Amino acid sequence: HQMDRVSLTDFEPDYDLARRLPEHVARRLQVLPVGEDGDVLLLAVARPLPPEEFGEVEGSLGQPVRELLAHRSDLDQLLQRVHSSHYVDVATQSLRETHPEQSAHEVLVPRQKVALAVVAVGLVLCGAIWPVGTVIGLVGLCTAVYVLVAVYRLRLALRSLGVRLETDATHEEVAALDERHLPVYTILVPLYREADVVARLVRDLDAFDYPRTRLDVKLLCEEDDLETIDTVRALALPPHYHLVVVPDSQPKTKPKACNYGLQLATGAFCVIYDAEDRPDPDQLKKALVAFGSAPDEVVCLQAKLNHYNQHQNVLTSWFAGEYALHFELILPAMGAADAPIPLGGTSNHFRTRTLRELGGWDPFNVTEDADLGIRLHREGYRTAILDSTTLEEANSDLGNWIRQRSRWSKGHIQTWLVHMRTPW
Repeated sequence: HQMDRVSLTDFEPDYDLARRLPEHVARRLQVLPVGEDGDVLLLAVARPLPPEEFGEVEGSLGQPVRELLAHRSDLDQLLQRVHSSHYVDVATQSLRETHPEQSAHEVLVPRQKVALAVVAVGLVLCGAIWPVGTVIGLVGLCTAVYVLVAVYRLRLALRSLGVRLETDATHEEVAALDERHLPVYTILVPLYREADVVARLVRDLDAFDYPRTRLDVKLLCEEDDLETIDTVRALALPPHYHLVVVPDSQPKTKPKACNYGLQLATGAFCVIYDAEDRPDPDQLKKALVAFGSAPDEVVCLQAKLNHYNQHQNVLTSWFAGEYALHFELILPAMGAADAPIPLGGTSNHFRTRTLRELGGWDPFNVTEDADLGIRLHREGYRTAILDSTTLEEANSDLGNWIRQRSRWSKGHIQTWLVHMRTPW
């Protein structure tokens, strides 16, 4: 190809020059302007561009271009640095700007505040006039709601007994997949202060039965988490792994990091895993088979979750029992009934294009998974349960368990308030 090489290690770009090429073109083609030689613009590329892509770049820049071959990982990191402010804005503000009524940035809108104030004043007045009756009424209302929920869950559990309601993929269907034609699959893994589990995470991801050339693994690290960043770099991972450094900005949440990584995803499908997850090795292939056989409106598959440390203590045993009921019985029945499914925090498989159109996750909601499941349903899409299991670590410490459950409860209240703005 008669191309010179260029080293981008410790390279400090001219940001105005680098941003002359539109971000979506630079990201899609993996190219970046890095200098000028007279009237010719020097373009760092990960691979020689075919004629039609070369012409697209010259047309976008409006001047002649000369290609310089750069190391793919270095170019990837430089692209992130150059366009980091754009990625942060999209990750933080996209849902808020495109669907403000579905964003938890403002938990209570004015009409909700008025309604809550009226209810509060009414309760105070009733309590002052009929104290005993008011308490009896509140307890009766709470009991009625609790009984209705319990009956609903019992109906769902009974419906699932002895019946397969999950979206299944047989071993024969998985084995029949031609690996030469599998789509690229993006794996998003948010990491924060988890340097000690990175090596084990890589080992578990390497266990996937999926061609390495068709994987796009994004390890999402926060900018201030230098220990985890240095650990990832020290491993010298193969090229299908990509270190994504999320700039330090507010809100510093898992969904914001996922939105940041979603913009860089190259896969037609994507999945999110936590650092300690141990998914079934054939889960990606099973998801492809399930997507292929499911109706077009199914854009999300929720794999089952359970725990590998269920026998550690009483708390983890209860945790595992609860998850078994939820993912083996409750959610499959909800999916079969076309009910909105609150997603789990991990092992959600998506059609990437649809996820982007929905605005990704809500960075202001602390249970962004449950919220996304409701938003999918509101837009006319469906979630199905995938018959594949991901094992994760159950919380074994009572204090941590209480904090975790408090965060979940807070997020579920956020989600309910957001989506009850327009309940019809």
